[in-house]
Amino acid sequence: MLSWFRKNRDAPEEALVEALGEFELPSFEPALMEILSAVRDPDLEVSEIASRVLTDPGLNVRILRTVNSAAFGSRVPVNSIEKAISLMGRSRLEAMVLAVAVRDTIDGIGEIPLDMNRYWLASARRATLARKFAALWHPETQSECFTAGMLQDMAVPLLFASRASDYGPLYEAWCADPGLRLVDLERDALGFDHAAIGGLLGEKWGLPELLVDAIAGHHEDGADSIDSTECCPAAVRVASWLRDQEEMDDPDALCDRALPGRESERDAHLAKITEAFEEATALAHELRAGV
Repeated sequence: MLSWFRKNRDAPEEALVEALGEFELPSFEPALMEILSAVRDPDLEVSEIASRVLTDPGLNVRILRTVNSAAFGSRVPVNSIEKAISLMGRSRLEAMVLAVAVRDTIDGIGEIPLDMNRYWLASARRATLARKFAALWHPETQSECFTAGMLQDMAVPLLFASRASDYGPLYEAWCADPGLRLVDLERDALGFDHAAIGGLLGEKWGLPELLVDAIAGHHEDGADSIDSTECCPAAVRVASWLRDQEEMDDPDALCDRALPGRESERDAHLAKITEAFEEATALAHELRAGV
């Protein structure tokens, strides 16, 4: 609900308190945000990024475990963080740092009646899909699209935790009827939706405006085709067609929605969607396993 979001954008914390009560709002760990900023800085050498990563022992273990896995096919064990980052590449490292930040933030909310395995799979698929679409449309926005895709449903667990009595039944009603849209139920019952709450969280965290707009508008109608010049919001909208927390295992169906009547471009996009599903399954496994 962009109108509600825009009205409250200048004072996100007050709006969040009004919507969620006195619930303690989550935030990213400052150390992880500093590492993420370093990874995204094209002027920093790998050695400088490695020095930032070394401040987080848990992230060190995850990176080394990843590059020494069968997926990387390294014949010699990698023990240097700097070498591991070089092998992994900035894009994969950014995805891992962000995944850790999001997972740790949500885990800090506490126990909620939500299947988190399905939640992480859906989040990972949206993020990787958004990045694949961006690679086809505007490659320079891939990182932003991945981030927005990962964060777009951040508010769903938050709403469960802060408004269990009214949000739980609303969510169950949506799960029971494939014809319903979660955002419509939220707007009718609450006066706002999870996209708007996610956008306000982005404002509170100081995320870039492009990301905030993509998160807040990912369920809005219009500008959801590949012709949109607003690549990040458009890519995230297309990725959001995956029903929340549902394992949609049909790349063909998603491709048909993204490219209605455009058979000449279908093969290229179908290949990217299929790749995204495969990458997302691996990413979701990392999230469930502690990354």
